[in-house]
Amino acid sequence: KNILNSMTISVIQIGNTGANMVNPVTVQDTETLRQALARFIDQGVRFNVQSNPGLPIQMTLKYVGSGAADQVAAITMTTEYLDVVSIQRPPRQCVTHQVWDGPGGGWQRVRMNGRDLEANPGDRFDFNYRSGWNWSGVVASGDYDAEGWHTWDRPRDGELGFPITNKSPFGLIGRFGSGSKAGEDPAFPPSKAPGAQACQPQIEGAPNCSSAFWIGRSLQVTAGESVNVGWGPLWLGTNDNNPYNGDANKRWTIDICVERKDYGGTSTRNARPFNL
Repeated sequence: KNILNSMTISVIQIGNTGANMVNPVTVQDTETLRQALARFIDQGVRFNVQSNPGLPIQMTLKYVGSGAADQVAAITMTTEYLDVVSIQRPPRQCVTHQVWDGPGGGWQRVRMNGRDLEANPGDRFDFNYRSGWNWSGVVASGDYDAEGWHTWDRPRDGELGFPITNKSPFGLIGRFGSGSKAGEDPAFPPSKAPGAQACQPQIEGAPNCSSAFWIGRSLQVTAGESVNVGWGPLWLGTNDNNPYNGDANKRWTIDICVERKDYGGTSTRNARPFNL
């Protein structure tokens, strides 16, 4: 109590409203001191369009104190923040992924740099089949590359691919996000007959659109560009209603490259250290 009674606290404020400087701060014990300082800080940081608009900052603070309780404390505080000036598109990045029909196969998330590869609207993806064979589990069907059973002109009733019904069974397909709807890929002719109506979401009488998109041996696609090409985590799989009964030792190797949407500008961050 004697220390508190003889204590004087001087505060220099920069960049706040100054509203808390109207009345002196009087305290009787350590708890009222803590409360007074909390009120002091809270009043000083209140937003005001005219007098205290504030700035977005990312900060790192370090504090060092010295001196006993009955002495004047020598305090050093340093801080710095990063000011994001603009955004730079990251360089083109590529990853290799394997796809197979058999135990442990089916739909799988693609990972890059230790985490799931996510697509944002406007990101461009390149898919290229590099090598390998798959076997679907159908007896005497033989092996095939990423085009699947591509010898058909188009799938016929009872012989449809799944979930993309207007492309060959067992070929390489992809999706962004968690959709699981079966239907057609609007990038290709309808499966029923030449000239038939293409899939249209929420249009009565039109075929359903699949949540997946056809890749085959190669594809370049932009996330968010069509009804079945959205955004979110990238998944790869096979156009097969049972992608788990084949040979897990036979696998395709797929190259995936992504170029993020360019929002313009270059990336510059200004570090501005200062002392308090």
